Amino acid sequence: MNSLSFSLFLTIFLLSSRIAHAQAIAQQEQYATVAGTVLNADNKAVNGEIQFYEITAKQGYRQLIVQCMESVDSLGHYACDRIPAGSYFIVFRPSSSKISETGSGGREQAYIYPLTYYPDAASSDRAEIVTIKASANEELNMVVKEVQSLSISGGISQRPSNVSIRLTEHSDYLDLPVSTSVRYDPNDGHFQLSSIPTGGYLIDATWYINGKARHASAIVRANSNLAGVNLSEDKPVSVHFTVAYPPEMVKPSPGGFNRNNPLSLQMDCISAGAKNKYNINLNGNGDYFASEVMPGHCRLSLSREENVYIRSLKWGEQTLSVDGFDVTGESSSVHYAIDLGATYGTVSGSITGGAENSDEGIVMRAD
Repeated sequence: MNSLSFSLFLTIFLLSSRIAHAQAIAQQEQYATVAGTVLNADNKAVNGEIQFYEITAKQGYRQLIVQCMESVDSLGHYACDRIPAGSYFIVFRPSSSKISETGSGGREQAYIYPLTYYPDAASSDRAEIVTIKASANEELNMVVKEVQSLSISGGISQRPSNVSIRLTEHSDYLDLPVSTSVRYDPNDGHFQLSSIPTGGYLIDATWYINGKARHASAIVRANSNLAGVNLSEDKPVSVHFTVAYPPEMVKPSPGGFNRNNPLSLQMDCISAGAKNKYNINLNGNGDYFASEVMPGHCRLSLSREENVYIRSLKWGEQTLSVDGFDVTGESSSVHYAIDLGATYGTVSGSITGGAENSDEGIVMRAD
């Protein structure tokens, strides 16, 4: 190798090294480190796990991505590194929730540590969304408050011999599984869920007959001990959509509606933990039907979203969130009205939505 070739090789090697070093630094600067404590009102550590869920957008809809799950140590400390910059829900899940204390008159009153949302909320509708900046060293401390333990009881009409009952905190924002003690008597179908804080819940029961899964569900609100909740097997319903198109979508437009390039309405539902998808082609007519829809929690999206969006979704006079509405089995059919909008290069509306992380049983829903 002559001197000229060697000099050229050395120059290229040094340049490549500098580029790689600069890329490594740039990549590191995209992340943050977050640490803090999780303590109770007496400044004592609470055993459990801290969970960071990043709120991101995919195809115009928000979804929750797990970025950190770390156990809290014996002093209540936790640390999460390489956290991407963004907006987060931060949740603490206690490993043991039940606490017993003796109240006035010698009566024993049960208290629990609930799922807690940053900084100290016992329900997701009071949680704060945290913005984490790149390259930051953040300190985020949480306080876990003891709350009175409640119970939910009722019966399953079919009285299956073996059943799995799942409890999920149910709100306008997200769904998270809740740890609870479950008792079930197959002789009369009676069940009891205990060690539950005040809140809104989705109860799912699953059992099998001849290898086929059967489901029953109910949405309840527990402000005190709740009894008499009846679960009966979910039956499929027919969903009727009436779609209103804006004038600019009726005629062929660049990227807009036309019969050669139809829109597709997609409905994603979670029913008893199972994901079901329903696809409806919007061919320019006003009424569409999805049959055999299992009751559950659903969201709507469009196959093309660059120029078209869902302006509103209504059930009767009630306006629903496009990314979080419940299809119930209270009747054999349900009717929704959809109002579509078109932008064609301008911003004339907004879209809100959600997606589920099926591995964690979590659904994010935004305002």
